[in-house]
Amino acid sequence: MRAGLAAAALAFLMAGSQAATAQGVLRVGSTSYPTSLDPATSGGGSDHPYLYLIYDRLVDADRATGELKPGLATAWKFSDDGRKLEMSLRQGVVFQDGTPFNADAVVASIKRYQQKGVQTDLKIVSNVEAAEPYKVVFTLANPDSSLPAILADRGGMIVSPTAVSKHGDGFPRNPVGTGPYKVDSTVQGASVKYSRFDGYWGGKPALDGVNWTTFTEVIALENAATTGQLDIAMQIPARDVPALQNGTGYKVSSGPSLEVTLMMLNGTKAPVNSKAVREAISRAINRDDILVATNNGAGAVATQLLPSTSPYYSEEVASKYGYDLNRAKQLMQEAKQSNVSLECTYFAGLGYEIAGPLMIENLAQIGIKLTLVEKTLAQGVTDMAAGKLPCFLTRWTGRPDPAMTLFGVFDSRGFANYGKNAIGVDALMDQMLATSEPTKRVALGKQIALLGAQDPLSIPLIYQPAVVLVGSKVDGYTPNYLGKQDLRSVSLR
Repeated sequence: MRAGLAAAALAFLMAGSQAATAQGVLRVGSTSYPTSLDPATSGGGSDHPYLYLIYDRLVDADRATGELKPGLATAWKFSDDGRKLEMSLRQGVVFQDGTPFNADAVVASIKRYQQKGVQTDLKIVSNVEAAEPYKVVFTLANPDSSLPAILADRGGMIVSPTAVSKHGDGFPRNPVGTGPYKVDSTVQGASVKYSRFDGYWGGKPALDGVNWTTFTEVIALENAATTGQLDIAMQIPARDVPALQNGTGYKVSSGPSLEVTLMMLNGTKAPVNSKAVREAISRAINRDDILVATNNGAGAVATQLLPSTSPYYSEEVASKYGYDLNRAKQLMQEAKQSNVSLECTYFAGLGYEIAGPLMIENLAQIGIKLTLVEKTLAQGVTDMAAGKLPCFLTRWTGRPDPAMTLFGVFDSRGFANYGKNAIGVDALMDQMLATSEPTKRVALGKQIALLGAQDPLSIPLIYQPAVVLVGSKVDGYTPNYLGKQDLRSVSLR
């Protein structure tokens, strides 16, 4: 059945490919359909490339370096006590439905984001108000130096208040932002079609539109790209790079990425409500075998959420994630656990189809029967957030500020700490967010990561390079340092 769906998707692309290219419409393919086209309800890191086309953010970021730069906000500054952030807004901007962009629209968007509660990265904001027509002031419960970076992510994607009022809960199917491309149509789980927004404040967009197709199988995605039916193909497994490198009509881009695959655990659900069991699982998984099997050795074994290129990387933390089967067995004995079952949900496209059997074999050696259940990304995220699952095999994609990663995963207030388990990091996290001094932030970040490793609610597996197939007619493609591809600069020759 899945092969049939993949073939149908390929046939659909082939039927319209010639017309699409002639009209300057970029044809994009990937394996993950967005969990939502509404930044306030989006739950997956792979949603960002879709969202970047629709929504500008208050703060933008350089694709190559991650350096923050003006977006919808032209300037910002903290108060001396760090409890207020004042932002000056860009004038002359309109939403794709003609609604003027101003401070009132920002206030409404930020408050709605907070009210939806899917992401907690703006929880630190106790109030936001329009000080002037084009000036907003954020009041913080505590100083948080990461707020500008947070506003360079989903929280800073500003939605049209008119469209929200008109569509209500239907807004994700009728999204409206200030970005260069507006959504014309969606087919749930299959495609999103965009057309250029001629009223875009940044000048006429380079493309007439973007046709984005979701493939149910990686092989169908790669076939579509290598036979010229796609201009850009994302979410290509690193293991396939050697076979793709000598193709014609496209190039293989293996750009920077902060993406790490990992096992996320709800620490309130048996059997992973035991700290010893969680550590035993981490010690029993042979990441070297997974790296070879899933990536042909490309990428690297993940010993923590942030890679060795980050100043926040810690050798001490790395030692806590090493493969040690004897220690894993000992921990299970200490926990008085044997012959227990653990069900993990995963979604296709991340290599768990290959890594899964290896993990089943690893955990069987310490008395854990691991069962894998495939769901869509959206369903997996929804079920995990609702507390229905003990385990989710997923990925963590990059964030503009490392503090966002540490907070989201380890802090009891973080959205990806699914059991809201307190592991002793919250006070340290508040200290880290209260300072902008790099040395102090790094030291605190390493302490937080160490506590997270000693009581693993998330178990990193492997770092994934961001592999993208780029067609010969594509200009202006630049890999995003986060690994979340931003196609706003792309054009077609």
